[in-house]
Amino acid sequence: MNLTAEIQDSKAKLDSNFKLIFGDLPTILTDSTELINLFKSLDYITYDFSEETEIPPNQSENVVIIPTIADNIPPYEEWNRLFKDSRVLTIPLLSFSSEYNASLYTMKLLADSDFEYAVKANEEWIKYMMDIDGPMVFHGENSNFSCELDEEDVHVMKPKISVEIEPGEWESIGSYFEVGMVPDPEDFRPGFIVNGTLSVPGVAIAHHRQIHDNLKPYHAEAWNLFTDLHEEGLFPLKVNIKDSHVQSILAGDRDISDKLLEITNKKRELVLTEMAFSTNRGIVPENIDWKINSQLNEGALGIHVGIGVGLTGIHIDLICPDVELQH
Repeated sequence: MNLTAEIQDSKAKLDSNFKLIFGDLPTILTDSTELINLFKSLDYITYDFSEETEIPPNQSENVVIIPTIADNIPPYEEWNRLFKDSRVLTIPLLSFSSEYNASLYTMKLLADSDFEYAVKANEEWIKYMMDIDGPMVFHGENSNFSCELDEEDVHVMKPKISVEIEPGEWESIGSYFEVGMVPDPEDFRPGFIVNGTLSVPGVAIAHHRQIHDNLKPYHAEAWNLFTDLHEEGLFPLKVNIKDSHVQSILAGDRDISDKLLEITNKKRELVLTEMAFSTNRGIVPENIDWKINSQLNEGALGIHVGIGVGLTGIHIDLICPDVELQH
């Protein structure tokens, strides 16, 4: 069965998830002709970015925005004027991969996602982190590591702790499926100290849409590297980390850390830029296609760590599904 047929078969699940978020089916706004045709075939009201001013008020209350090309995105002020009182969910395919196959795959994972479990898990992780005393110890197949928090320096990206989006609220899909810690913007070193070894069956890579033109080729270069490693059977990667500083990334006997240092920004020295607890139990490892660069892959229940920030170099998520907290 191809992905288009799978999504057609998953329409009921996709509808159900959107109704959890919005209370009704949303209007789809995208710059992809292929996605417009897909969602119309699923009986969604759908508009191209160029038609945004034609959306009547009764169809702009609940909106899913799916951008695929940065140059097609209008100024923020324009969207803010049109949707300032709307419930808005964004799915930024352009930051990962907007190839149609990747778009279809992401929509299929969206249908499979367990939003209710994820937001409850997000809230539980936040409470746990507030009460933790001492290092957290994690274990998975060939993964053993610890993470200790500096109480004064831990910065947590705001996760969703309720499924519903309120009027006037904008949310990105990633906020549903992870509790992510990042360094202080003014500090190079993170407030989370990770030590140990990770076995990484797959990655996701992203870049900010405002990344400098000179750095944009790194995105394709990085993905081509990982695609080649998959084809050569060199996943899972073995990642060794000391004090949140990546020491080596082994693909078989080959250490690719020097190459990743170059494309993630040498100045950051492969110091972790993210440590995240992933909370989407609807995405199970056997259904993940690691050869597709999808943001939803990183939400699979487990953890992921990141290098690079996506603006001064590529951001790479090293994803470890099924890794569990031991204590």
